[in-house]
Amino acid sequence: MDRTIELARYVRDAGIREAAALIETATLGNGRIDVQLSSRALAAGLGLAVDTLNPEVLRFNNPFTHRRRGVEMKIVAGTQKPVPDVALLRALRNAHCWADAIKSGTALKRLASDMNRTERYLARIIALSGLSPKIQAAIIDGSQPNGLTVRRLLKTNLPLDWGEQERLLGFEG
Repeated sequence: MDRTIELARYVRDAGIREAAALIETATLGNGRIDVQLSSRALAAGLGLAVDTLNPEVLRFNNPFTHRRRGVEMKIVAGTQKPVPDVALLRALRNAHCWADAIKSGTALKRLASDMNRTERYLARIIALSGLSPKIQAAIIDGSQPNGLTVRRLLKTNLPLDWGEQERLLGFEG
């Protein structure tokens, strides 16, 4: 058991390049990931004979979802601890800061000039300050739906009604 724990720590700490040697095949498709581990590599890593490994532990097949952000795609497999999306947090922070500046009398044109952004861009971001408290809380704690991105928020014609926003953006009642 100690060798198993050591190997798991090594793979976790060394990263995917080292873990790749343990993988014989991996297939992504239809919302599932199918991985077949190399019995030889795993046995060598554990200091065991190949024939002592249970074939059932060499293959796993799990569901996954994916999340796009610009050109980046992130695969989300299994249950994971929520992690806040940096881009969403930055947009939400800017939305509130810029809305506060507008409320205190700063002209949008001046604010846009100071931020080196277009007025249109600032206006689109500022609109995010009107997201429902439930959506904002989910963005802050990282529990927003997988498909919720800054790009999606900016492309969506957000209703003023918070319940409608939540329904439109995939938040369950």
